[in-house]
Amino acid sequence: MTMSGFSKMRALTTKFNDDPVRASRPFDRLRDGFVSDMSSTFSDQLKSVRLRKTTPADFENKEQNLLCPDSETYLKLMSDTYFDKYYEQIKPWTFQSISIPLSLEYTQALHDGHQLFLKLLSASSSSTCNNIQYPQRDLYDKLTNECFEKYAPLSRLCDDIDQFKSSLRMPMFVRLSTRSPKDAGLILKERLKILYQQMMPSATTDDMNQCLIAFDEASIRLLCVSDGFDCVQLLLASERIQDDFKSTSLNLILRYFERNRRLENEFRGFIYRRKLTALTQYNESIYYPNLLINKSKILDSIIKFLNDQQVLEQLPLENCVLDFILLELEDGNYKVYICEINPLAEFAGTGLFSWLTDRSILLGKEPFEFRIRENADKDLWKKIDKKWLNMLNEFNKTCC
Repeated sequence: MTMSGFSKMRALTTKFNDDPVRASRPFDRLRDGFVSDMSSTFSDQLKSVRLRKTTPADFENKEQNLLCPDSETYLKLMSDTYFDKYYEQIKPWTFQSISIPLSLEYTQALHDGHQLFLKLLSASSSSTCNNIQYPQRDLYDKLTNECFEKYAPLSRLCDDIDQFKSSLRMPMFVRLSTRSPKDAGLILKERLKILYQQMMPSATTDDMNQCLIAFDEASIRLLCVSDGFDCVQLLLASERIQDDFKSTSLNLILRYFERNRRLENEFRGFIYRRKLTALTQYNESIYYPNLLINKSKILDSIIKFLNDQQVLEQLPLENCVLDFILLELEDGNYKVYICEINPLAEFAGTGLFSWLTDRSILLGKEPFEFRIRENADKDLWKKIDKKWLNMLNEFNKTCC
């Protein structure tokens, strides 16, 4: 691919192809730009890209100033924002986290265990058709134990994780230094179904916006665990992290999971030359009525946090994307946390902004803007990955 071709792909791409494995959460493929997916080689990622049908008239001028003009820059940007590399810098403002190095023995066992887990799950589905049934929680645990028996390092990894429980507040959120296994719900769907039911026990399933609020929340809470066994089980169930196990330097990250956090209070901020240039609600597709009411208070809280703590001056990167989580306190105010740091580049998700039309805002050439969705999207169901949508429809028939 020529430099021009690569650059044009970067600036014009909006989503992956229709391979459902790539959609790790219902809305992941809505992110504007090339959504970074490390589950395949970089060359494979380029092959799986779709281009917009229209090209901005001034594209050739913009092409010369891309933040990510080539594959080498892409790999560096991704490497610079591995969680392990910046945790110490944001430690005062984020959730307690512990890093466990994953040896080659562990990563190989996790990769092989994943294949076995899928094989056993498929076989169990056939057995169910023949009237050999297990309660679903027992089934997942049974299959996990079989993987432990086949691959002994999995049991040792489980023990390693449990050794840290005393030094980490519970429950814990599971991720790798690269990313999280947030597609595990596609495999552990009965467990996801239970969480979904808990999120909306009395809400009507006719309200797609409310259904998606509950569904997105459930998909995150699935990653909330309290012991090594459930942690390893999530890693075995995730497809998106499998290629990461080929890395020679990979860590398992255990993070304190704040139960009182809500997805509606997650925001993405764009930092260019250590200046906050734009802010958006993280999930741009869902309408959260409370955000309209609290918009000014939310912005004031984030600005005050950045200024009082001198956060931007202390960040390891001059240009980046900051994901914020706000916890609502008893007095109605917010406590602001930094969830993670991501690259500022054309492949970064932009929420309610677009690299095509809002580039000047994101790069600080136009005044700061804070965008939230002001009404429900009537066509929301069309924007959900089909595999997740089918699962949601199935849940609504049996749960609510």
